[in-house]
Amino acid sequence: MRGKGNKVRVVFVSEKSKEAIKKYLAVRKDMDDALFVKVGGREKASKEEWGLTRRSIERIVKYYAIKAGISKKVTPHILRHCFATDLLNNGADLRSVQAL
Repeated sequence: MRGKGNKVRVVFVSEKSKEAIKKYLAVRKDMDDALFVKVGGREKASKEEWGLTRRSIERIVKYYAIKAGISKKVTPHILRHCFATDLLNNGADLRSVQAL
């Protein structure tokens, strides 16, 4: 995955998630490079607009945070920091966390 500044980002995925992604890709009809694409309105959208935008991902995270009863602000960036904090609190060294 590529992130800000076109940097390569490592994404850790569980075995259960790998299986779910395989099933998802098996039923996809398009050949788009984006792993996750918009569901509705594709007929009107250009091919470049099929992938999820940064903002649409922020909306999805916010929706599920509210649905889970989390009243604090939750963004993908905050989740990233929570992940890093959890690693540090459980014995990971700072250099390793920075590399992730």
